[in-house]
Amino acid sequence: MDKLSVDVLVIGGGIAGASVAANLTSKTKVVVVEAEEHPGFHSTGRSVAVYAPMYGSKVIRDITAMSSPLFKKAEDELSQAILSQRGFLL
Repeated sequence: MDKLSVDVLVIGGGIAGASVAANLTSKTKVVVVEAEEHPGFHSTGRSVAVYAPMYGSKVIRDITAMSSPLFKKAEDELSQAILSQRGFLL
C-alpha cells in the first residue's frame, strides 16, 4: 500500500468534522476518516435543524442572513443542494 502524507487527519464526517476539514483545505492537506458508509450518518443526519431567516432576535436573524452566502458557496462547490424547502409552523 502506498503511503499518504497529510497535514491534518479529521476523525468523523459529521457537521463538525466536515466543517473543520472544509476550512483547513485551502491551507493544508486534509483527510477525513468516517466509519459509516456516508458522511453525516448519525446525529448530523438526523438533525431537525431548520434554516429560518425570519426567526429569532435581530442578532440571530442577522447571523442567519450572513450565513446564506456560505450555504450557496458550499452548494456550488459540492454541486448539490444543501438546503431544501420544507413547510412548518412556528
